[in-house]
Amino acid sequence: MIARVPPDPGRAAFLKTLTLTTVNILFDDMTAQVRVPVLVRYRYEVQSVTSAGCFDGTDKVLTAQPLVLELEPYADGQRKTPAALGMLNFFPVLRHLPVFSRMLRELDGAFLGLNKELQSNIGEHEEQAAEKEGDVRDYLDAYLLAQRQRAGTDSTFTSFQLLVSVRDLFLAGSHTVMTTLRWGLLFLLKYPHVLRKVQAEIDDVIGRGRLPCIADQDNMPYTRATIAEVQRVADIVPLSVPHRTTIEFQLGGYVIPVGTAIIANLTAILNDPKHFSEPEKFRPERHLDERGDFVQNEALIPFSIGRRVCLGETLAKVELFIFFTSILQNFDIRLPDGVTDPSMDGNLGVVWMANPYLLHCVARQ
Repeated sequence: MIARVPPDPGRAAFLKTLTLTTVNILFDDMTAQVRVPVLVRYRYEVQSVTSAGCFDGTDKVLTAQPLVLELEPYADGQRKTPAALGMLNFFPVLRHLPVFSRMLRELDGAFLGLNKELQSNIGEHEEQAAEKEGDVRDYLDAYLLAQRQRAGTDSTFTSFQLLVSVRDLFLAGSHTVMTTLRWGLLFLLKYPHVLRKVQAEIDDVIGRGRLPCIADQDNMPYTRATIAEVQRVADIVPLSVPHRTTIEFQLGGYVIPVGTAIIANLTAILNDPKHFSEPEKFRPERHLDERGDFVQNEALIPFSIGRRVCLGETLAKVELFIFFTSILQNFDIRLPDGVTDPSMDGNLGVVWMANPYLLHCVARQ
């Protein structure tokens, strides 16, 4: 029997309800395919909590989802294209070459399509504008209400800023968590002894009568260690996101001018033997102390470093824990017949993503 989230109308429980509602969507998809191998591929994902929070997602699935997928128009076979575009940060002149100009046109077209769909959703919210805070359903309602309250002032709550903010939230929240989960399931297929330990801890701490909640993680050190190791080894954003200096400064004897593109080499840190012994091995125990308690390693930086770390880090950690434990609480995952060693190959696009693979989902008794 699969646990389900009970209705909770309280505004204080909005994030919890939203997260668990998306879990239910995933459960429905997995339950429908328990008799056949599931193809875990680039587009095998449910609506993210971030996206749902922008567009009243507890009631409907955002219609822009197909357009988001178009932002990776090279998903099936040309996943390296967005990564190649990163070269333009350092060699802008390359944009004039046919191969790069074609990539830019395709990417611009996808963004224009997404912007059009987002504008449509914003327009619907403007027509049904919330009059007071108690009527706010989601991020769009909250922003539009704040915009009206500041009308006639020199406010940064502009229509353009709303579009850009929602687009950033939508894109950043649509791929990273689900990409990490896809890698996580793949690692568990390759290391079934880790899967058994995680499920044993879930059964011991949570049981089967309810879905997990974020408070459970304090009593689940091995599960937390496994998620941490998935993030370390998966390393889905190897070079983080480029930043640019706003002042001139010195670092290591070098003068760094204003406007210099700065890239953090997260891969080097996440695989540094000084911080992680035998970094090539998938070993959740490295995140536990001698008493079996979870230990936060300062070198574990999947959300980047510095002041401009990922804004969604807190929400992403909640999503990862809830999704990961909820799936393993209710389903066994297995390799298809005839497959003994899954491929750990991936493709670098917007993120480092596992190649499509098959798995069996079996509802736990």
